[in-house]
Amino acid sequence: ATVSALLRQHEATLRSRLASAVGADEAIEEGSDAWLLIEALCGAPEDEWYPRFVASGRLLAEQGGRLEVRLASISAWHTALDGAIAELFADKPLLHAEAATLLGRLVTTIVLTLTREYQDARLRQAEEAAERAHRGITRLQDLAVALGDVAPRHKLEVRVIPRHGPDGARILVLFGSRLYRPR
Repeated sequence: ATVSALLRQHEATLRSRLASAVGADEAIEEGSDAWLLIEALCGAPEDEWYPRFVASGRLLAEQGGRLEVRLASISAWHTALDGAIAELFADKPLLHAEAATLLGRLVTTIVLTLTREYQDARLRQAEEAAERAHRGITRLQDLAVALGDVAPRHKLEVRVIPRHGPDGARILVLFGSRLYRPR
C-alpha cells in the first residue's frame, strides 16, 4: 500500500492532532485549508485540493487577509502533522521518512501556491486601483479644462493643484471662488 493509503487509515488521528494543534475544540472545518492539507496527505487527487488552495490564496488577498498569518498557521500544521506521523510510524522508519517527505512536499506546494495566488491578486488590485486613479485624474483634467474655459465668463478662479495620495497616485484638487473686484 502507498504511504497515502496508510495515512488514510489514520485520518481521524491526523485530524484530531491537527485540531488540537490549532486549538480547535471541535473537528477541523470541512473545506478549510487545514482540512484540505489532510485530504492531500491521505491521497486525495491533486485536482480536488490544488484548485482550492489557488482560490484560497486569491480570496485571502481579496478579503484583505494577511499572508504571513496564513503561512504561520501552515507551519504550525506542518509541525503538528509531522509529530503525528513520527508517532504513527515510530517503529517503521522507512514509512516515517516517506510520510514526512510527502508532508514536506505538500506543504511546500501549498505555501508556494498560496503565496503566488495572493501576490497575483494583490498585483491585480494595485493595477485596478492605478487604472481607477488614472481615469479619475483624466476626468478631473477634463473638468479643469472645461472650468478654465467657463470660469472667466462667470468671474471664477480655478486652480489645479497636483497632490500625492496615500496610494501614491496623483490626484488633482480643484478650487473655485468668485473673484471680487470692486467697481
